Amino acid sequence: MKQKRFSFWQVINYLQQQIKPFRRAIIFCLLFILMEVGLAAYLIPQRIEVLINTLETKSCFSEKGFSKALVVHILFFLLFQAGLELSTRLQDYFFRIKTVPKLRQQITTQNVNKLWKKQYHTFDKVNPGTLSDNITRIGNHLPDIIETFVLRISFFVLVFFTSFMTLLTIDTSIAFLILFFFFFIVITVAFFNKRLNTFSHQYAYSMATIAGRVVDTLSNILLVKLFATRKKEKKQLKKLFKQSIDQEQKLQWTYIYMFLVIGIAFLVVQAITFSILIQKFWSGTIGLGTFGSILYINETLIEAIWYDLPDLADFPKQIGEVGQALENIYLLPEEEENPTAKPLNVTQGEIHFDQVTFGFPNTPPLFQDLSVKISPKEKVGIVGISGAGKSTFIKLLLGLYPINKGKISVDGQEISTLTKESLRRSIGVILQHTPLLQRSLRENIAYGHSTLSQATIEKAAKQAYIHEFIINTPQQYE
Repeated sequence: MKQKRFSFWQVINYLQQQIKPFRRAIIFCLLFILMEVGLAAYLIPQRIEVLINTLETKSCFSEKGFSKALVVHILFFLLFQAGLELSTRLQDYFFRIKTVPKLRQQITTQNVNKLWKKQYHTFDKVNPGTLSDNITRIGNHLPDIIETFVLRISFFVLVFFTSFMTLLTIDTSIAFLILFFFFFIVITVAFFNKRLNTFSHQYAYSMATIAGRVVDTLSNILLVKLFATRKKEKKQLKKLFKQSIDQEQKLQWTYIYMFLVIGIAFLVVQAITFSILIQKFWSGTIGLGTFGSILYINETLIEAIWYDLPDLADFPKQIGEVGQALENIYLLPEEEENPTAKPLNVTQGEIHFDQVTFGFPNTPPLFQDLSVKISPKEKVGIVGISGAGKSTFIKLLLGLYPINKGKISVDGQEISTLTKESLRRSIGVILQHTPLLQRSLRENIAYGHSTLSQATIEKAAKQAYIHEFIINTPQQYE
């Protein structure tokens, strides 16, 4: 691919693809957000106004106690408050319980499956620890991005719009002041957005580099100890963290400037709002109930700004981190599978390299017109200096590297016409350095054949002279 970065809209498109299976739960969340906004910005302020006006008349009190009208107003107010809390909890249920756990499973499964399809040689260039960290970051950040992009932005926009419409019926000057402030926030965030995106991407890249370095060091701890390079590794980490800290500080300073601008504007809007309210109340244009309902709407807007806006402002950082992680997974070249590929049918086991030319990118050819024929049941030893191509020869046979020219065939079947899985399942390989997966010894021994019986597994262990060792370990085959 020529493309080197995942753009903002590519990340959003990826997000849309991921939430498709959860559309019903997301729709329920949006409905409950609509309910929350309607209660917080319209019904509750209206009820507060009626309640205060009723109290102000003093007709709601008698020798027998509260009047029925006052009790009804209080009950409605409490009912609306309960509805507000219920709508919030139902959002949590449909999103955090019904959606997020399964979404993380889906993201992890898809991305691991995507990496399985990548060309083998790309894993020589990319640290597996970095890739693992990328998958984890996507799984951690994408639910937050969905919550911000789909739910919080919806709430933020709806609460401002509903507050504007509610205030429009009470006082047009305050309503348009709120509308002006909303557009001011949008313009301010848009102004800072480019810098936030740039610094977020740089910060995400630096943190991914650090994670990869740490995994690389711990995976090769024997080398670190044998060559006594602990101080060297520590120095390199310090250098990487210095770059990361610099990027994060630039990012956080941009957030501080943005919130400072919005905060000052909000204080000005609040001062003007109180000035208008006091003037109108003093002149008798509005009553105490209207005064109280507008204050409640103001409180709702404050919560929307100071609780939701930080999440909205953190949105570019999350997009940057997910975009950078997706680059490392999706922009790696994939293994090409012939769409008409057929399973390998082994009859004799003859291997034939016919005029094969192969070389790694930007290097001289390792093999030039190589022709080799290995007959069935023939034992062949391949010898040579380090880097001569002994391991590469086997990897070419397994289809792990694409050849530049020529043909490789098994029993007359060219491997480029065969499915990769059938080819690799038909060839047994014993590696020079056999890695152990972080699983039970039983799973490691039977890794290629998960249906093997315990007796067969133990027989293989005895043939390898490790059975006695295994049964003397605390967990044995488990």
